[in-house]
Amino acid sequence: MFRGDRLAPHSEETRRISEALLSILLVAGVGRAARRRPGRPAWTIDATFLCVSACRLEQSLRQQAEER
Repeated sequence: MFRGDRLAPHSEETRRISEALLSILLVAGVGRAARRRPGRPAWTIDATFLCVSACRLEQSLRQQAEER
């Protein structure tokens, strides 16, 4: 997912992951519930990326602290 020393995925990778997550959510039935709340799958994907970013930031901060 990551290339070289970059911490953030490329936009093409982000799109691919977003589409995969959307597929999983729709198969899990989140799409049916979306009739009442149409933005639910998108919000779920956003929350997932926020959690992943927060975990990566925490790992990076710990790694920097260990190097000092």
